[in-house]
This record gives sequence, structure tokens and C-alpha cells, in this order.
Amino acid sequence: MEKNLEEGLRKIGEYAPELKMVSEKECERIKSRRLELPEEFLKEENKRGFYLKKESLEKLKSKLKIERIPFRVINKDLIKVEGEKSDFLLAISTVGIEGLDFIQGHYKDDGFETIATKEMYCLWIPEEVTGFKDWVHMESKRLESIYKPIILEIPKCVKKDVLIPKDIQKLYQDIKGIVEKVYIKNFSLDSIFYIESSDKYIILDIEEYALLNRNVEIDLEQFLYKGNIYKYKGEPLYFEGHQLLTY
Repeated sequence: MEKNLEEGLRKIGEYAPELKMVSEKECERIKSRRLELPEEFLKEENKRGFYLKKESLEKLKSKLKIERIPFRVINKDLIKVEGEKSDFLLAISTVGIEGLDFIQGHYKDDGFETIATKEMYCLWIPEEVTGFKDWVHMESKRLESIYKPIILEIPKCVKKDVLIPKDIQKLYQDIKGIVEKVYIKNFSLDSIFYIESSDKYIILDIEEYALLNRNVEIDLEQFLYKGNIYKYKGEPLYFEGHQLLTY
């Protein structure tokens, strides 16, 4: 069944036109670099923001149910499909594609393999940029196409109740390296799954994210009791507030 499942998931790529896109995250990056891209270009690219239409999404869910293939809707952008030997993460929007790119980048050594990709635009800036003048000249920067994952094959993972101190400490150690560097919007215990084969906790529910402000603290106790791992000046810090902080 595993082979048939993988082939079926590959065909899901047919639900979206083969378009190059600029994701919302990349658009913001372009604006922050003060690139004067043609207004019509950005307008057209924004129209192409990929998402799985409601009708197609319901058809996909129905197909999985008919075939008795377990699946879980992680959030509005990602679906986890459960195979016999592996699980699969399927992006159903541009935000989901960015999420899969984030997940694969952080767990590339844990058996996370790309099954299908989508071509997108990203902003390329030469490393040798040194002065302000270089930033404002269009010729020193350009948009390049890059392939990002739309379907990932991942090790079998489950939701696990974390109740005893030993498990809590293990969970914290496994996620610490990521949450100390990145603010993940709406991050909670529900965002975390457990790989039994490697005894490792991983973060799969990825929405919007940003580089963590250096003044923000990580608080495990607050995370367990109040649901927010990020703290600023002794209080829980939410994503919108984090984005207002200056570096």
C-alpha cells in the first residue's frame, strides 16, 4: 500500500497549475529591501497564491476516507497522511509550502525526504553587498526560482501525552534548538509530535515564523501551564507583539 499511497500523493501535485510564485513571506522580504519591482508583476503573482480549493480539499479527504487511509489536518495549511511505514506531510497552501521548507531544513538529518516540489520565486542578494548604494540598485539583486517541498515523507510520528518530568525534559531538549532561534506563531504542545523509532520530539505545526528577537526569553514552565513558551519582561509574548520589537 505504501507505494500506491506515495504515487497517489504525487498525483496531488496536479491540482495546482505549474506557476512560479512569490510567497507572502518573500514579498515582505522584497519590500524590506526596498526593491522597486513592477506593481503589475507583484499583483499578478499575489493572485497566484497557491491554495487547495475547498472542493478539491473535500475530495481529497473523501478519497483518503474511502481508501481507509488515516490522516490528520494539522492546520489550514498542512495535512499529515499516515502510511504503513512512513507518514507524509502535504502542503495545501503557499504558507504550507513555507512550513514544509522550514520543517525539512530543521530535520534534514532525521529522514525527512521530499516527494514532490513546487517552483517558487525567492529574492537573491549577493553576499558581497557592503554599502547602502548596493542595496538600492536593482542590478545587485534579482528574483530566482527555487524548488520547495509540497509533499514530504517523514518517519512515523504520533501525538504523545507528556506528563512525567523525564518526558517533559526530553521534549524541551529536542525543541530547544529551534525555539531559541525562531518565534513560531501559535506554537503549543499540540504543535509537537513524537517519533517512536528515534525517540525524538519534533515540531510539525508550523504557521508563520520569524527570527527570534534577542531580548525574548524561553520559559518551559510558562509553556506547560500557560501555553506560551516565549516571554518578554516577565510576561507571555505573542507573535504580533514580537513583530513590533526592535532588534
